[in-house]
Amino acid sequence: MRLYSSELVIVYSNSFLFFLYYNLRFSNLKELVNKIIIIGAVLNPNGVSKELIENLKSLANKPSENANLRLIELMLNEPNITKSELNKIQNPVLVIAGEKDEVKEIHTKEIQQNISKAELLIIPNSTHYVPFEQPKILNEAILKFLKK
Repeated sequence: MRLYSSELVIVYSNSFLFFLYYNLRFSNLKELVNKIIIIGAVLNPNGVSKELIENLKSLANKPSENANLRLIELMLNEPNITKSELNKIQNPVLVIAGEKDEVKEIHTKEIQQNISKAELLIIPNSTHYVPFEQPKILNEAILKFLKK
C-alpha cells in the first residue's frame, strides 16, 4: 500500500542531509518520489570554503551566539554522506549549484557522479543563494527537468 508519493522533491542546502538520512534508512526512496532536485548540498564539512568554516568557528566562540552553538557545531561536523549512500539513489536527480557557491564545485560534482541518474547544472552569476539570485534560470531548469 502506498501512503504517500510525490512527483518532485526539492532539497536545498543542509536539508539534503535530513532528506537523505531519512529516506535511505527508513524507506524506499524510489517508491515515494519520482524526481529529486538537490540545490547547494554538501557531502561533508570539507565541501565548503575554509572561509565559511573559519566564520562558523568564530561564531561558536562568541558568548552571545550560544543559542546557535548546536547548529554551528553540526555545520562544522556534519554531514558525512558517503558515496555508497549516494549510489543507493536510483531516482532521476538534478544537482544544482551556484557558480560562486560556498559549497566547493568538486563536492557538487561528486554528488552528481555518484548518483546513476543525476544531471549537473552550475548556474552562472550566483552563489549558494541560487533560488533568490537566479529564480528565472532555476525555474526554467526545474520545468525542463520535470518534462523529461
